[in-house]
Amino acid sequence: MQPIKYIVQSTFQEIEADFMHLPKNSTPLCTGFSKLDDILIKFRPGELIVIAGLPSMAKHDLALNMALSALNHAQAQVTLLSTQLSSTAAVKKMLAIAGKIRRNRILTGCLRDDDWTRLARACSQLSERQFYVHAPPTINLKTLKEASTKIPHTDENSLIIIDDLGAWNGPDDNTNQKATIGQSFSELKAYALEKESAILVVADLKVPLGVHPEQVPQAHDLIQHDQSLRELQNHADKLLLVARPKRSDSSGYETYQRLIRVHKNRHGCRGTVKLYYDPLYYRFSDWAEDDVPF
Repeated sequence: MQPIKYIVQSTFQEIEADFMHLPKNSTPLCTGFSKLDDILIKFRPGELIVIAGLPSMAKHDLALNMALSALNHAQAQVTLLSTQLSSTAAVKKMLAIAGKIRRNRILTGCLRDDDWTRLARACSQLSERQFYVHAPPTINLKTLKEASTKIPHTDENSLIIIDDLGAWNGPDDNTNQKATIGQSFSELKAYALEKESAILVVADLKVPLGVHPEQVPQAHDLIQHDQSLRELQNHADKLLLVARPKRSDSSGYETYQRLIRVHKNRHGCRGTVKLYYDPLYYRFSDWAEDDVPF
């Protein structure tokens, strides 16, 4: 048994060593949601983060809201790799979120006078940010690196978003590749460390969730889903499981709620955060108990 002073000294040295190995730019990125940031301790350079949930849970909109927060609050460089959205479609969503403009109006062009004012302000704001959209037919480490070479180097924080795990095809486009799926995601994590960037991946769950309270998926739903998700979860630093509360009445109130169950470093659930989601604007915000959708 060691005296406490020796344990304190060795513990301090361990903390100091961890600090020395942090990326040069280790300022964390805010998600834009205070309670979620408290649990996550924000997004840090070199981290691999997964947003997972059933279809129609607005996972992609959540990722875009986080991207906008990184752009505005941290002046970060954000790169979106999407097989689901064109560059124009992605920017329209970002402008709707930033300008608080109804999605049907921005998609059809039927804007009111006050919408044009907010749109002009959002366009001016977004055009000054380092936001890049790449829409390849498939996503792998090769296309990720190719996209990075086309983006100006920055000393600021950076966030890379891959909006469809199903489009991930491993380290290259060779169908006879010998690398396993696990090696592919290991390389993705290594790339995050190499670039000193946070990488955010959106993944679909297809596991029935009826046995779980409030329809919030457990971690084993992700693990049992398929090999790709299982391997990605093994390499992820943070896992956000998104769900909608079970309908309790006919008011439709639950439509505006999203429950985010946070897992960190494969050590189990660290807490659940309730967010307000308005599908008319693609917008997420912190939930207040007196929030009403109408």
